Amino acid sequence: MPRYSQTDRAFRVEVSSLGDDVLLLEGFTGEEHVSEPFEFTLQLLSEETGIDPKKVLREPMILSIRLPDGSDREIHGLCNRFAQHGKDEDLTSYEAEIVPWLWFLSLNQDCRIFQQKTVLEIIEEVFGNYGQADFESKCVESYSPRDFCVQYRESDLDFVSRLMEEEGIFYFFQHSAEGHKLILADDRSAVEECEGQDIFRVERSPDARTDEDIITELEREYQVYTAKVTITDYDFIQPSMNLESSASDDDYEELYDYPGKYSKLSDGERYASLRLQERAAAQEVIRGVGRCRAFRSGYEFDLSEHYRADANQTYFLKSIWHSGHGGGYRSSRGEAEYSNQFECVPSSIPFRPESRTPKPVIRGSQTAVVVGPSGEEIFTEKNGQVKVQFHWDRLGQMDENSSCWVRPAHPWAGKGWGAVSIPRIGQEVIVDFLEGDPDRPIITGRVYNAEAMPPFPLPDSAVVSGIKSDSHKGSGYNEMSMNDTPGEEKFTVHAQYDESRTVGNDSTESVGNNRSSSVSVDDSLSVGSNQSIDVGSNQTISVSGDRTVSVSGSQTTEVSGTRSVTVSGSDSVGTSADHSLDASGAVNLTSGAAMALDAGADLEANASANIKIGAGGTIEISAPGGVKLMAGGTVIEMTPGSISINGAGMFEVTAGLIKHNG
Repeated sequence: MPRYSQTDRAFRVEVSSLGDDVLLLEGFTGEEHVSEPFEFTLQLLSEETGIDPKKVLREPMILSIRLPDGSDREIHGLCNRFAQHGKDEDLTSYEAEIVPWLWFLSLNQDCRIFQQKTVLEIIEEVFGNYGQADFESKCVESYSPRDFCVQYRESDLDFVSRLMEEEGIFYFFQHSAEGHKLILADDRSAVEECEGQDIFRVERSPDARTDEDIITELEREYQVYTAKVTITDYDFIQPSMNLESSASDDDYEELYDYPGKYSKLSDGERYASLRLQERAAAQEVIRGVGRCRAFRSGYEFDLSEHYRADANQTYFLKSIWHSGHGGGYRSSRGEAEYSNQFECVPSSIPFRPESRTPKPVIRGSQTAVVVGPSGEEIFTEKNGQVKVQFHWDRLGQMDENSSCWVRPAHPWAGKGWGAVSIPRIGQEVIVDFLEGDPDRPIITGRVYNAEAMPPFPLPDSAVVSGIKSDSHKGSGYNEMSMNDTPGEEKFTVHAQYDESRTVGNDSTESVGNNRSSSVSVDDSLSVGSNQSIDVGSNQTISVSGDRTVSVSGSQTTEVSGTRSVTVSGSDSVGTSADHSLDASGAVNLTSGAAMALDAGADLEANASANIKIGAGGTIEISAPGGVKLMAGGTVIEMTPGSISINGAGMFEVTAGLIKHNG
């Protein structure tokens, strides 16, 4: 059983992992600040010379401070440091430091993404990873969900502190013998009066009773502050929207800042007001010294008996520095002594935490992988944005939930014009961050890697430049490429399926050597006006099937040399009007079979010299109306009923036999 006891002492320590009075409290110092983890250093004594630190570190310790009314104020914490010092006759000196569970959030560092969550939901999720976390939100404001909120290479404590500072949320601790609870607040309604004593008077007399909790020194400080805050931002979803927001107490100095990190005017007005309240909270600061054991940060007290009547009001405690000594444990035991220093502000001034936790800045670019739903190759929305997964994101599932929508940069971007190439799932992209803000990624480029190599094999194709696409959910591609090999320079265009080309005015094509065009199926050419084809040498047209030429107007064919037409089958020429065949030389019509001349009206044959008709067989002349043969003045006329011969000269009939019937 320990020889020494802390029973009935003004200050005591309890360490349940060691047992009663194994550690004895000799003295302590400590600090409490609103929106900061508290920290108390305990000077300890023990009859044991070899306390195992493993039984103390991370274990609860309770510092009890006896109040004037006989009750105890407990300060509950967890040990984060334990040291052994020297030893005197029978007691060994130790030192321990106790902090809240929140302090342990400063030991880690993480990178993770939160999407579509309010600041309170994010804080709750972070705290939820700590089994000893005990907290309660007494916030009254409504907070908009954050589309994309990144914790980047910062501790959990820095991360949640930064978020709370941005939103004007402060915190403090409630203590009991059972534990300590973190209270989140954004309004004075969550603040309570100091327990055990809530009214404190100012007493400057050196003869003041030492057992009374009083304020012995008090000073007030006033300072000017920036009384106007104006912030603005830009939202590409509503690029013409003026998002400038202001809050002011007067028209003196103005703080103007960008970006405000909001996309709604209502949020901008609230953030401007928060930044103004943050600065206004420093306009009047009260600092004091006293023996106010009931003081605790985040609570209020009433001041009385100050020589300035207007000073006797309610104050909000921001910071307290404690110092206590419990006296000795031997016969020379002295009186317990306690004092503190504090800093407070009038409760009538809204309190906002100071924005002192810096937001991480990503200096330079990163790469990420484009992601989307399983089975898809392209995942985007109306603005051409895509989702990505960063290499540091160990919680992402490489799907459409890995990030917010991220805008990709394009070579050209105009109103209805420009260049578009949507990054595809699996591509590695270069990501930059606007203003270095991890919450504002933007894709600035794309790169190849060992799993996604260039379309033109390297280094063999180093002289080839171009664009080659990949058919969506297919195996084809489109391509435009340039080969710059000297003497083999080549421009290649490949369309996997259709090609469409539109020229608003003139189109000129010049081929220095041969040109070849191959069409596997149909080829159609439509010319709205004239067409001219000039062939410097020969032209050959080969048609495997039929060929039809349709001319709506006149057609002229001019051949400077010989023209030959060979038809393996029948040949037919039809004209709706006259048909004329004109040759400067002879005209020969030759038929390997019968030849027929058929005229719908008269048929006339004229020759400047002779006409000769010859037949290997019979010549037959037939006419239903008659036949007339004329030679000079002689006429032979045959009708269906008679034959008449009229001649101006002699009529001679010569035959081997002449038979006349009449």
